[in-house]
Amino acid sequence: MRKIVVAAILAACLVLPLPCLCGCGSGGATQPTAPDNTGAQTTPSTGPGAGEVEVFLLEGETVRPSKRSVAVPGAKSALEELLKGPTAGELAQGLHTEIPTGTRLNSFEAAGGIARADLSSEMRNYGGGSARVQAIMSQLQDTIMANDDSVKTVVITVDGVPSEEALQP
Repeated sequence: MRKIVVAAILAACLVLPLPCLCGCGSGGATQPTAPDNTGAQTTPSTGPGAGEVEVFLLEGETVRPSKRSVAVPGAKSALEELLKGPTAGELAQGLHTEIPTGTRLNSFEAAGGIARADLSSEMRNYGGGSARVQAIMSQLQDTIMANDDSVKTVVITVDGVPSEEALQP
């Protein structure tokens, strides 16, 4: 009797996984379908593609990427896009920025792993507060670094004044 029970358990262990294994593998008749993009929403991205940049906006207090199409991809184009503020579609998704309206990019250079961005005096109109300064710096740094893999350090100035001095909480 004991041999029959052991044999039944062994047979069950060998037979039960077969339906799972038969369903695995490729070559099935069904094809995967593309997601429905009719909502025209910007989705979180895994990096910019050709003719695209990533700008980092805020969703609540969280910084997250949003893709935009540009003629010439790169960190400078991405910063210029970021300074334009959220698009209507991004606003509809609840995205916003802490960067003051009207802020312009005075200059930008990236060399030797260091990116230097000088912003216009409008940046000083951010309203104060350490959380706001941190959000602004995260938006700027993340946007630059996501669009130039060689950049390891970001230096932000406002009309030539280091951000640590120009953006006092």
